[in-house]
Amino acid sequence: MVFVADPIGVIFSAISLTITILYFYYVYFAIKGFWKNLPSPPQPPKNKFAILVPAYNEERVIGKTIRSLKSVDYPEGLFDIYVITDDSKDKTVEVANEEGAIVLERGEACEPGKGHALKWGIEQVKMHSEYDAFIIIDADNTVSKNFLALMNNELIAGHRVIQAHLKSKNPTETWVSKTIHADYVTRNRFFKQPRAEHNLCVFAEPGICISAELLNKYGWNFTSITEDLELTCKLACDGIRIRWIRDAEIYEERPNTLSVAIKQRKRWMTGHADALVNYTRRLFRAFRKDRNTIALDCALYLLFPAFMLAWLVGQIAFIASGSRFTILAILPENLHDTSVVAFFNIFLAFWWVVVPWAALYLDKENVAKYWYAPISIMLMAFIQMFLFAYGMVRRRDRTWWHTPHGVSAKGRTAYMKSANPTADPPDSPDGNKK
Repeated sequence: MVFVADPIGVIFSAISLTITILYFYYVYFAIKGFWKNLPSPPQPPKNKFAILVPAYNEERVIGKTIRSLKSVDYPEGLFDIYVITDDSKDKTVEVANEEGAIVLERGEACEPGKGHALKWGIEQVKMHSEYDAFIIIDADNTVSKNFLALMNNELIAGHRVIQAHLKSKNPTETWVSKTIHADYVTRNRFFKQPRAEHNLCVFAEPGICISAELLNKYGWNFTSITEDLELTCKLACDGIRIRWIRDAEIYEERPNTLSVAIKQRKRWMTGHADALVNYTRRLFRAFRKDRNTIALDCALYLLFPAFMLAWLVGQIAFIASGSRFTILAILPENLHDTSVVAFFNIFLAFWWVVVPWAALYLDKENVAKYWYAPISIMLMAFIQMFLFAYGMVRRRDRTWWHTPHGVSAKGRTAYMKSANPTADPPDSPDGNKK
């Protein structure tokens, strides 16, 4: 082996090797995503659900959300819809009342944010009635007709936490919403789906269903600016698996502009950095102690942006210093040729180019509409690296930024032409159904 005593080169090579191993780890499970996971067998309606909808200034979309929930194929007496308004200044309360939801008004909140609203709301809901499970969705979401029936099946099968298949309301609105849609299709198919079958970490999102028994045990103390990631980490530490169901579909609106997408991801990556600091040690400890593979997988996910940022900084330092020590230096000398470089280039091309197109094709999407998706997804990933660096500096900042909802008529028309719109189209920006 060739060895050059170059500290910068050694460090950069170690980071590159670590990232390469992680990529192989993700690719291994991604391959398993070519096969769909099967839902649990159908069961008669049994479980009673409390559906919690935190809402802040959501008059444009809350009516459609409630109508979507009320139209599911599940007995009316076995679910209630609670809209938890967090000091809304618009007509959210009026619209929710008109649509028949149970409205819980938090009033002027000293601790704003979705996590705090849920903590308060869950305490109020428990005073109203007894429920078998709680479902949390966002105020702009719509769901498939079979949503509650499938959640009921999974609870009867013994699963305590179930995550629905999160999809896009406006997949072809702008290049930004197209990019986010393609990214989520890729994550759903090649990240979440295989993890649902291999005792690994599936992450909580809108459409999460939690059994009352589990919620009573933990309470709701997840009040960071990424409360769903905090919930995921806590469950992972205890080896509790989140069951992901493809057929239970929930639709949410994606940002249409880059500025909104960046603001949203700034909040996400700040919360990610906070979770990284607070939970990584606990997750690794859970893996060492109990061979908890869910905790290990969660820890690797939390660390991945840090590794990528370190790789980027190392790459700059590597080039600036003129270092010659690369990952090739730790390989046998007979492999020090262009074939190794070609292999890594082909590998990265497979991940960044082939996988998004494959995911879209398998979901019966028109791949031609997303021809630039691999490039734009890479751009968004690059932006998120810097947002993660920002998040590490500002991770104690709990300022909540509300993502505006309400898509245009163009987005609605595109949505109706999509492959399989199982939920109703979204409202227009003025809240009127067309």
